[in-house]
Amino acid sequence: MDGGRARLSRFQAASVPRSETDAACATLSGEGVEMKHAVVVVVLVLAAASLTGCSSQSCASWVSYSSDEERARDADVVVVTDAVESDATMNILGFDANAYRVTVAEVEKGDVVMGEVVRVGSTADNCSDAPYGSQDPLLQEGPLRLFLQRGESGLRTLTPFDGVRPAS
Repeated sequence: MDGGRARLSRFQAASVPRSETDAACATLSGEGVEMKHAVVVVVLVLAAASLTGCSSQSCASWVSYSSDEERARDADVVVVTDAVESDATMNILGFDANAYRVTVAEVEKGDVVMGEVVRVGSTADNCSDAPYGSQDPLLQEGPLRLFLQRGESGLRTLTPFDGVRPAS
C-alpha cells in the first residue's frame, strides 16, 4: 500500500511543479485564507443562483399592427366567425391560455374550411396583471375576424391585442 502512495506522489510531483503542489495541499488542508474565501464564494454563488431561478419569467414583446392588411400578412389563417364556445385551456408560450371551439363562417386565408369547427387559443399577455385586459377578445359580441397563427398547441390568436377584430 505504501508503495502505491509513493508512486502516486512521484506522478503528482512530476506533472505539477513543487510550489503549486505545496499551495494546493495547504489550501485543501484548510491552511491559509484561500479555503475560507473559496467556501464563501461558492455559498454566495449558490444562493444567488437559487434566488434568480425562482423569480425569472420571460415576457414576450408583441408586434403592434396598424391595419388588418398587416395582421393578415403575418397570420397563417384568417377567418370570420359568429360562433365561439369555451373549450378549457391551451398552452401558449408556456402559459395556460383560454381555448375556444370556433365555427368558421368565412375563410379569408389559410387551410381551414367554411363550416369547420377549429380549436383556437386566445394568446394572453402573461406579464400583465390582467392577461386579457378587461375581457378576453374572443368573448366579444357580433361576428369576429380572427387572425391566427399555428403554434405547437394548434391555432392561436396573432397577439393578445391584434388577433381579434370586429368583422364588418
